[in-house]
Amino acid sequence: MIQTMKFNNLIMGTLESGYLFGDLTGLGSPSLKVDIKERGSTNGADLGVKLYGRRVIGINMMILGQNPADYELKRRALELACDITGGLKRLEITTRGGLLVHTDVIPTAEFDLPYKKGQLIFSDVRLELTAPFPFFESPTTNSNKITFFSGGGFEIDWEIDLDMSNGGTILQNITNNGNTYSYPTIILNGQIEDATLTNETNGESFSLDYNLADGSQIVIDTYNRTILLNGTTNIREYFSGDWIKLNPGSNGIKLNATSNGVNASVFVNFKDTYLGI
Repeated sequence: MIQTMKFNNLIMGTLESGYLFGDLTGLGSPSLKVDIKERGSTNGADLGVKLYGRRVIGINMMILGQNPADYELKRRALELACDITGGLKRLEITTRGGLLVHTDVIPTAEFDLPYKKGQLIFSDVRLELTAPFPFFESPTTNSNKITFFSGGGFEIDWEIDLDMSNGGTILQNITNNGNTYSYPTIILNGQIEDATLTNETNGESFSLDYNLADGSQIVIDTYNRTILLNGTTNIREYFSGDWIKLNPGSNGIKLNATSNGVNASVFVNFKDTYLGI
C-alpha cells in the first residue's frame, strides 16, 4: 500500500495535502522486452532479448480544496509540478510498510482538470508518468571501500611437491537489500595499474588496462556505460569485460591490480534497487 508520493516537491496522498489517491498502476513490473522467435521446421522457439523497458505509472486522484480559492491554488500547483519543459523530475514514494524509494519521471499523457457544475472545491484527475530507468531505488547511496586482493602462499628456498600458491585475501561482501540487480558506480583513485574487479557471486568481471597516476581518478558508471578520467576524458577504450551488476542479497567482490600506491583506493557505490513495490 502506498502512503504518500512526492512529485517535484508536491506531496500527494494525504487529506492535508488535498491530493487523494484512487487507483495506482505501474508500481509492479516495468514493461518487458522479451523476444521469442519460432524455430521454423522444428519444435519449440528460441529465446532472444530479455530486458526491461520503461516504467509507466498511472495515478488517479482527487484534488480537494478547503474552499474555491484553495482548490484553484492546488490545481495550479499540480500543473506546475507536471510542466514537462524541465525534463525528468523526481518521484518519491513511501509505502505503509516504511519503504522509501524514488525514480525520475516525466508526464507522457495530457491531463485535464475540468470545471464541472456543482464541483467548486474538487475534481478528479489522472496522471501518466513515465520513468526511463525501469527500477525503483533507495534514496541512500551505499559506499563500500574495496581492499586490494592479495594472493596466498609464501616463498621458500627449496623445492617441494606441494602447491603453496592457493588462497588469498581479501574477498569483500556487499549487500544489495533490494530485489533486483543494482548498477554500481565504481570510483578508482590512483595510483593503480591494470585494475580488475570481479563479482564472484554472479561471475561478472572487468579489467582496466590503464596506469592511473597518483592524484587522478576514474569513474565507471555501469548503467550508462561510461568511463571518465578526472571527470572529462573518455577512456572506455581501455575497458574490457562486463558492466558488472550487484545481485539481490550478498555479493563477494574481489579487486586485483598489477600494482597500487599508498594513496590508491577503490569504492563501489550503489543504491538498493527494487523491481516493484
